[in-house]
Amino acid sequence: MNKWISVDEKLPEKSGDYLVSTTHGYVGVAKWGFGLYKKGGWNGNCKNCIVAWQELPEPYKEGAE
Repeated sequence: MNKWISVDEKLPEKSGDYLVSTTHGYVGVAKWGFGLYKKGGWNGNCKNCIVAWQELPEPYKEGAE
């Protein structure tokens, strides 16, 4: 599993879904995207409370060890 990255330290370099941790202690999936001026931002209701993120793990594949 990847390690958490603080949003103060670094933000994602590409758009997509990421595992996030919030100031409220919740863990979930949020979408990171780029707007008109290439300024990135989190989508969703808790976009201002995300404190850390990491890439999602690979999905389960039957028969993989």
